[in-house]
Amino acid sequence: MRLTSDIPCSRLLKMTRARGRKGGRKPALDEKQIREIKALLRDPEIQVSDVAKRYGVSRATVYKHVGPVTPKKSRKEGE
Repeated sequence: MRLTSDIPCSRLLKMTRARGRKGGRKPALDEKQIREIKALLRDPEIQVSDVAKRYGVSRATVYKHVGPVTPKKSRKEGE
């Protein structure tokens, strides 16, 4: 029996894909969470750091998935 360390990396990846596995880390946020975060960040009172803590991710992860955050101004501020 061969150890996995004896098998070349490309061949090992082909073997795992054949069994229905994918490599890599699972995403920190799913699509539903990203939509929720975008909705939360429309409110100018909510900070990115608070949202990041709520979802258990870093601020960088929030920015990576959401992009630049520009909260909409409330009507009172625009008057």
